[in-house]
Amino acid sequence: MYNWSGSVPANAVNGKPTGLILKQGDTISVVAHGWVKYGLGDTEWASPDGPVPNNPQPPSIATLVVKIANRKFKIGNGILHKTVPVDGELILLFNDTTGNYGNNSREFQVEVIIESRYSPLEEII
Repeated sequence: MYNWSGSVPANAVNGKPTGLILKQGDTISVVAHGWVKYGLGDTEWASPDGPVPNNPQPPSIATLVVKIANRKFKIGNGILHKTVPVDGELILLFNDTTGNYGNNSREFQVEVIIESRYSPLEEII
C-alpha cells in the first residue's frame, strides 16, 4: 500500500499536490477531517463534507474534492475502496468559487491510501 498524509489549505487555489500518481483501475481510500473558514462571516465554516447547514452553498462548493487529470471528484469526509477512473496525479482541493480563495483560512487533515494497483492478469494464448 502507498500512503499520503497531510494538510490541505482552504486558500490553495490549485490545491495540494500529493505526489501520488494514479492509474485508471487503482483502488483508493481517503479520510478527511477538520474545519475551514471560506469567507469573512461568522457562518462561513465548512467541514470536508460541506458548509454548515445555516449557510448552504451550491452542490460541491465548500467541500473537499480530488482533482485527477483536471477532473474533479467528490470526497467530502472520505471515500472507501473507490476505483480511480483516470490516470494522473491526485491533487486535493477545497472547492471554492473562482476568485474567492483569498478569504479562506485554516486547513483539512487528510489521509490517502492506495489500496491496490491496477494489474490485470496476463492472458495465455
